[in-house]
Amino acid sequence: MLLFGHLGLGNALSEPFLRPGRPESRSLFPWICLGTLLPDLIDKPLFHLLKIANRANLIESVGLITSTRTIGHTALFLIASAGFASFTKSRARFAVTLGVATHLFLDNLLDQWVGASPSSALIALIFPLYEGRFSEAPFDDLEGHLALSVTRLETLSAEALGLVLFLYFFIQFRKYRQNSQLGK
Repeated sequence: MLLFGHLGLGNALSEPFLRPGRPESRSLFPWICLGTLLPDLIDKPLFHLLKIANRANLIESVGLITSTRTIGHTALFLIASAGFASFTKSRARFAVTLGVATHLFLDNLLDQWVGASPSSALIALIFPLYEGRFSEAPFDDLEGHLALSVTRLETLSAEALGLVLFLYFFIQFRKYRQNSQLGK
């Protein structure tokens, strides 16, 4: 899944956990968005930068980072995020954690939908229990990654639905912000 699938579907999945019907829940929209993207913001640049460094002979190997679903896609990362949110008692950090949880759920759901075996999302989620490693990426560079992503009907469908949902939640957030600035 790419950008809008995670943003839109992640916000929709988060909705039941945010005191539905309470306008102040809309204030968490940016934090949920950050959480829905955070695993990819960590893992995708990490993988691609290490691959570039490896090809340029700056490093010998990429080590454990063998795909775009690694550290940020683990249950350990989710638990650490939830622990930090709980410790600080921050609604914003809770919203980020909720967004991360939806990201991991959606990645696993998409892998099941396309019949990925083994599922790189599941291998990352249960790391280090599956042979103490992450899965191998079926691509070697950013171009191959994008080509694989944008040619799958499942990904494009999730992106289209996610875009519609994201626009809906964005409009709701804007309305909340306008009303709160007007003192309503």
